Amino acid sequence: MDGNSGLNAIHTALYNTYGTKRIDAMTIIKRTLNQKTVRVYDAKTDEHGNDIRVINPKETAIAQNRQEKIKRAFRDWVWKDPERREQLCGKYNQLYNSNRPREFDGSHLDFPGMNPEIKLEPRSSRPRRHRTRPLTEPYVPY
Repeated sequence: MDGNSGLNAIHTALYNTYGTKRIDAMTIIKRTLNQKTVRVYDAKTDEHGNDIRVINPKETAIAQNRQEKIKRAFRDWVWKDPERREQLCGKYNQLYNSNRPREFDGSHLDFPGMNPEIKLEPRSSRPRRHRTRPLTEPYVPY
């Protein structure tokens, strides 16, 4: 096996498998990581002699197809190895799922002076953010 076969495989992946003749795989990957859609433009000159860029719909469709192919390949790669999957899921959860707003169920609240015959629904005794006065104080408009 010569040293060029590895380079040929990389070139094939960059321009044929995951890229196109007009946009290589690394550019598509960068745009994908930045959550941007891939577009391929042609340079043209308008009637005033200004250079303009026009989207090439055929090449753009091919590039977007390759973008989806890259996403699928990455997703398959992540989930293929159980150890890698656990490590990446743990890291993701540590970074993005560690903060959760507190929830209060109101089970600890007492309502002195309330009619004992009245039973509150669970949602009725749950504290709300907009309460600024204790429940036992009468409402007096300002």
